[in-house]
Amino acid sequence: DEVAGDTQYLYTKMNSMSISQSSGGRVISVLTTWMANWMELMTKWVSRRPSQVYLQYEKATGRKIPAKNWSQTYKAIVTYMIIIALAYIIKEKTRLRAFEYTGITSLRYLGSIASGEFPGLQIPGSVVKMVTSFLTDDERGFKTAWSEFRRSAIPGVVNQLEDVASAEKDWMTLLFYLEGVDWKIKKLQEKWEPDVREYNELKTAKERDEYRENNPKVEAKMFIYGRLTTLSSDEARTEVLRLIEEHNLDTELIKGYEKVFGVDTDIELSKNRKQLGQVELTETGEQKLKENGELDYYTTSNFATDVNSMVKVMGREKVVRDGNPLAIEYINASDLFVQYENLTTSEARTLHRQQFPDVEASLYLWGKIASFKNPKSAEILLGLMEKYNIPPEAVPAFLDNPERYDELLTQKFELQKKTFDLDTQYENYGNPESDIYIDDEDLRKEARARLKEDNSDWVANNRRIEAIDAGASDLVIEKWAEWGKEKDKFGASSAEAKVWLIDNGGIWDAFVRLELYDNDGTGWNFEVLRFEKKLRKQDEIYGDFATDEERAEYLFNHLEYHQDRRRRDAHGIENFPKEQIETYVKWYTEADLTKPENWDEKLGWYQDDWFLMDNPDFHQTLVDTGQWTELRDFAKVPTKEVFELYLVYNGLPLGQTRIDYRTQNRNLNDGLVNVKGLKPLEGRGDKEADLSALEEIGRKARDIERRLAGLGR
Repeated sequence: DEVAGDTQYLYTKMNSMSISQSSGGRVISVLTTWMANWMELMTKWVSRRPSQVYLQYEKATGRKIPAKNWSQTYKAIVTYMIIIALAYIIKEKTRLRAFEYTGITSLRYLGSIASGEFPGLQIPGSVVKMVTSFLTDDERGFKTAWSEFRRSAIPGVVNQLEDVASAEKDWMTLLFYLEGVDWKIKKLQEKWEPDVREYNELKTAKERDEYRENNPKVEAKMFIYGRLTTLSSDEARTEVLRLIEEHNLDTELIKGYEKVFGVDTDIELSKNRKQLGQVELTETGEQKLKENGELDYYTTSNFATDVNSMVKVMGREKVVRDGNPLAIEYINASDLFVQYENLTTSEARTLHRQQFPDVEASLYLWGKIASFKNPKSAEILLGLMEKYNIPPEAVPAFLDNPERYDELLTQKFELQKKTFDLDTQYENYGNPESDIYIDDEDLRKEARARLKEDNSDWVANNRRIEAIDAGASDLVIEKWAEWGKEKDKFGASSAEAKVWLIDNGGIWDAFVRLELYDNDGTGWNFEVLRFEKKLRKQDEIYGDFATDEERAEYLFNHLEYHQDRRRRDAHGIENFPKEQIETYVKWYTEADLTKPENWDEKLGWYQDDWFLMDNPDFHQTLVDTGQWTELRDFAKVPTKEVFELYLVYNGLPLGQTRIDYRTQNRNLNDGLVNVKGLKPLEGRGDKEADLSALEEIGRKARDIERRLAGLGR
């Protein structure tokens, strides 16, 4: 009576509660159509209501019934409830299949997920919450669970569920449920009914047995839809297998299949597993060859094909029940492939592989991909290979290119594990499927540049990987990363980056040889580059001055910098002799060679001329290197000695004193005639005149002139 009352109450309640009128509630309300009342009874456990039988027993006897520890069993009951509920769906609604949209294709697998074995899948958890909230009239909890389900499920699935909720589609016509094998079998039964009409009209068992032996094709059809559970001939057995293959039927739903065709799949698959990594043999015992002439190895892809064939013939549950470990691994992995293979863009698939390394590892193991987007996947793959004793030759990608396997045991692989997170972030700035996608190209470039700037070790590790790929030695690998930091700081074409290469000539040669760098330095002026590096900071200061006067003052106060600038200039002149460089520096930087602004123009200026006369090779170099077009004419340039006498002469009183001084200093006289254009003396002047006092005045006048001009002697 209590059970009847509870179930009747619950049936009425579920169809009248407010939740059942919501979009999600209309989907879940299909639960009330089950013929079995198990779900309703479980609700009492979930809601923790005490049984009236227990209460009346306690009242009649005065004995207290010990309370259960619900905190330990509640979660398990809810989990078990959803699993059994799904079992009823499969049993009672023959057109339905179990949650194919999540990749869940067996109750055993669903049980593993719901019990927490695969915590990465969130859909089962949200389904449990929805059912529980629905049964306890927890509208808020139901909405929360529905929201979680929407975030977790494939968008197409959510859309189909919402079509049901809005009454646009019937629950039983959902596309992802219409592939139920039982439904196909029922349709085939209707189609084949005319073929078995003659058999139905037979009256005796003997007549029917004879008919079956003489009509194996009809017998096979009746066996398929469950009219018969035995077969009378090999012809009928062959026809059954043909029909199964032709119509892609699920053998689990053919009642007599296990009895007639049942074999231990583990025995056959164990034999196949032992062949992994070995060359397959022909019927004559010779090694099989591919079309290109290469040996045909038995790989995990071949094993997967064999498992699929057995699942098709024997049924998934049969193969799983027989317990071949590697076959079960593949079957579970194939469930994980569903969502990946439903993704339609390469960007979405890349993102999925980055986020789910276990899926990527399985895809790689079973020959569906040949590269990694997440190095953690490689670690998982190696673990699977070790667990199932799978040799590298059995993995298609490793068989095609053995270096792929070797790389997983190298320095490169260790570096890839370190760089993965930031590599992924960098790539996903440009992946439209990513949550961190940056649509604006300029902003994306800025974000990527900032990522590199803030993570120098990551950039260096990527350069190490680049060098490893080029086949560099350990030393060159580290030097490539080291030079990269110099480039990042100053620029690839900067003097600093180039001088680093110059100072590491052997390493530079290796960069070029390995095609890491394509510039061998042709056209570089090494010495100029060294000065560019040395003078960078002072060049920036010098360049910031607004006027020539400010720049000249800076050079005057920083003589060494001024001299280095001129050395750089000299090294930059083509074919300029190295032995003339310091002379070049003096020519442009020595103060005495420049005529002072307050120098008396009438005296003439010859300091620069005398410098050139003292350095004739340098003088000629200025012309040879194209700095000047011709040599200077020194015909009217007095000697230093004559010019010294002229300065004294210029300080003497005008008149006879100067004439006498010219007479007593013939070199001065010749210079005045030839350079200044004075008239010859022609006997004028007194050689014996005492000019000592006046000459001293002239010398003092000369010294005063020098001091005023700021010149030393």
